[in-house]
Amino acid sequence: MGLQVDGKLVLEGPQARIALAHLKAETIKGLSIGFDTIKDAVENGVRHLKELRLWEVSVVTFPMNEAAMVTSVKSIDDARRVLREAAANPEEQAALRSLLKEIRALLDSEDDEHGDDPDDEDENGIALALRGIVTN
Repeated sequence: MGLQVDGKLVLEGPQARIALAHLKAETIKGLSIGFDTIKDAVENGVRHLKELRLWEVSVVTFPMNEAAMVTSVKSIDDARRVLREAAANPEEQAALRSLLKEIRALLDSEDDEHGDDPDDEDENGIALALRGIVTN
């Protein structure tokens, strides 16, 4: 067992855009963590981190632990592709429409609570794509 994290790159920074390009190309896929040990134990000569304070997770070329790797890179384009494939499959359309109605309700309630953010192109793009599929 190990540490599993979900991360998000802030693409307004040039380093994040470079990191994303390398992650997609799989030329860099290692992870490194910065942490303070709260509780650990040594069992059969192996150190086990029982509790820690995680400060950072970084994408690196050569991780200290060779098993510390990025396992997937997702984007809004991946979500669109999956939705298109499901919409094209007659056996999945009913389940997809039901799911999309739930998502539409969530998006509508989110719009009511926070208003539309014109700077958030990804979320607006998802909302428009999902609403288009639901209404078709």
